[in-house]
Amino acid sequence: MVRHAFEVLTEGRIATKLLAFSDDMDGLRKIPDNIPNKEIIAPHLGKPLTRVPDPFGTHDSFGAHITLGCAPFSTPSASIMNLPPPPNITPPAGSTRRCYICWRAMTP
Repeated sequence: MVRHAFEVLTEGRIATKLLAFSDDMDGLRKIPDNIPNKEIIAPHLGKPLTRVPDPFGTHDSFGAHITLGCAPFSTPSASIMNLPPPPNITPPAGSTRRCYICWRAMTP
């Protein structure tokens, strides 16, 4: 909606790009209904998604699965549900974990 409003206000003279950002350090609040192996993540409620095992068994953590799995999609839930990619969506530009690691490296 904001992107469309900007395009209308600038009469399309300035190109726009939608960037996705994954908050993979967010805590796991509940177990999603649409994932396999719910029992392996149940003990990890409240932990950052980067500290929760990947229930799909394809990535180092559930946070990595969501971040990397949603590359062609606009939301993590779209990738889990295998929805077709919407047009003009850029893969995630970053993640909270990556920003935190970079910040820690720059902090004396």
